[in-house]
Amino acid sequence: AGKETRNAYQLNEYNIKPHIREPTTFDRGGAATCIDNSFSNMEVLSACVGDTYLSDHTFQVCKFDIKRRNYSPNNIKLFENCLITETWDSLKSKTNFNEKFKICSGIFYTYYNECFPEQLVKENVVSKNGLHIGSGSLHLQLCEMSKMEKCINNPIYTDKFKKIKEKIQRRSGLR
Repeated sequence: AGKETRNAYQLNEYNIKPHIREPTTFDRGGAATCIDNSFSNMEVLSACVGDTYLSDHTFQVCKFDIKRRNYSPNNIKLFENCLITETWDSLKSKTNFNEKFKICSGIFYTYYNECFPEQLVKENVVSKNGLHIGSGSLHLQLCEMSKMEKCINNPIYTDKFKKIKEKIQRRSGLR
C-alpha cells in the first residue's frame, strides 16, 4: 500500500475522515490538486469548495452540527444526588469484575446523559473569548454561485456574485 493509503488507514483508526475530496489548488497550467485538507472525527452536514479569485487556492466550507453539554451548577448537583442515592444493588450479586464494570459504567452514563443533556450550538454567536462561531453563510452562497458556471454571462448572477465577494473581502480585511 502507498503512503497515502497507510496515512488514510491510520487516521481512519481514530474515526478521522477527510471532508473535502475535490481539488483545492489550481496551477497556471490547469493542474488541480487537493492540498488544503479538512479532517475531523465529526459527521459533516455539507462541504463545498469555491473560488475566491484572490489566489490559486480555493476556500472550503464545512458545516457541522456542534453539540455541547449543559454543565450548570444545578445539573452538577442533580448528577451528584443521582450517584449518591443510587443503591448499586445490581453490583452486589456479581463476582466478575468485567460484569461489575459494565453495570457500573452503564448506570454512570445513564445519569450523565440525563443530567447533562446535549444541546445544539446555535450559529452566529460570539463565544466568551470573542471568537465568532458562524454559519459561513456568505461563503456558502459564494460556493453555490461559483458552481453555476452556466450563469456567468447573466448580469443578475454576476452582480450578485460580485456583491457577495465584496462582502467577504471586507469582512476578512482584504479591502
